[in-house]
Amino acid sequence: MLEYNYRNEMDQIQLKEEQMEQMIQAMTKEKPSSKVVRLGGRLLVAAALCALLSVSALAASPALRTALGQLLGNFAPYSQTIQGVSDEDQGLRFQVVSALSDQYRSTVYIAVEDLTGERFTDEAIIMACNIPRQWGKVSISSQGECVSYDPETHAALFRYSQTGYQRSQEVEKLELEVTSVQPGYYQDLSGPLPEEIPGEYLETMTLDTGEEVLVPEQNPAPLEGFRDLASLSSMGFAPDGTFQVLFRLSHEVRTEREGDGVISVTPMLDGVMPEGEIGDSYFTWQGERYIGMSFVIPLSERDRLTLSNAYGTLRTQEPIRGEWKLPFTMENLPALELALSDVEGAILPDTLVLSPLGAMLLGDIEAQFRGNNPFALCMQDGSRLEDFEKQAATMLPNELYVLGNWAFPEPVDVEQVVGVETGRWYISVSGEDAGTIYPIDNHP
Repeated sequence: MLEYNYRNEMDQIQLKEEQMEQMIQAMTKEKPSSKVVRLGGRLLVAAALCALLSVSALAASPALRTALGQLLGNFAPYSQTIQGVSDEDQGLRFQVVSALSDQYRSTVYIAVEDLTGERFTDEAIIMACNIPRQWGKVSISSQGECVSYDPETHAALFRYSQTGYQRSQEVEKLELEVTSVQPGYYQDLSGPLPEEIPGEYLETMTLDTGEEVLVPEQNPAPLEGFRDLASLSSMGFAPDGTFQVLFRLSHEVRTEREGDGVISVTPMLDGVMPEGEIGDSYFTWQGERYIGMSFVIPLSERDRLTLSNAYGTLRTQEPIRGEWKLPFTMENLPALELALSDVEGAILPDTLVLSPLGAMLLGDIEAQFRGNNPFALCMQDGSRLEDFEKQAATMLPNELYVLGNWAFPEPVDVEQVVGVETGRWYISVSGEDAGTIYPIDNHP
């Protein structure tokens, strides 16, 4: 079983804010090292690192340092501080600063500084990156998510997570690969349109392409939630039997690439989506750029028509492309793997995985996906933990079947888990019958 005896020791440590700042300053003067520092019993570490995670890469940005501490929360004692891992090119400096991982899931935090001070202006930044993990035909990857931005230092903190891969070693040599950073990328924009839809036809004009579109600026209105990057220009019915919505784009919005400047709206007739969307139109009129949508909905259907919020993704800057590579060592928390008993007449998962970070059920594809079943931990003190975040399952023939995957919102002491309830079954986790599966209404 796992042991985390350091927790009680860490709980006794109290440092004043000025003491922490002195330690931060001292750390930034030290010669950079690629040494990995794990908080806990396996490697020694200054207690202050556990308290505020004040690694040298974040010492210049108290805002990002605070954000990292808040993101880790009670998982901070289980996290890993990484120092001296950086790469710099094209005015961007990347630093791997922290990791939280077990043998089946990992989250890595990366600090990125805009050394020009001109391109990072807010948190609307995405990063294309990968930590290659390959077994056979599978490669698990995802996108770096900006979780905090510091306008004082023009630096951003990214979170990169992977889960659902095959069991890794407790110590791994990995490499973060970054291929592009896109500042000024505003996704998931959304805002309501005016409720009142005009009861008469609006004026139209014919584009050089032959498209019949509404004349701009007939009933303009701001678009709340679009950061002044777009506004409603005209909305209403056209004499050709269409309903049209026309948006004006800000001069900041880039439209050079296919898919740029996309704004959409979904019409409903008595709550049902109509057939017959004509499509989008892009044009410039009197020095302004517009994007319009047309639907085959005549004026006679006005009283049945309702509209969704306007929604879309807009870009204000060009991506910064390059090749940044950051090799680092990651120490994974060991995971308990419990072989499960067979149950006559049922095909069930064959392995339960538990760590302070989460749980998984592994098995054959015939045991089927279990991720949507109720899942709860039964603790030694009689309490019951549930309502966990469902994460990705993996179904790879002849390679790996993650049938259920749950992340814990707070660290779990695996030694205190006596059983797991999942669907109609109870799995004993402790004692001589550990790994035995019982019906949920008939177990010891």
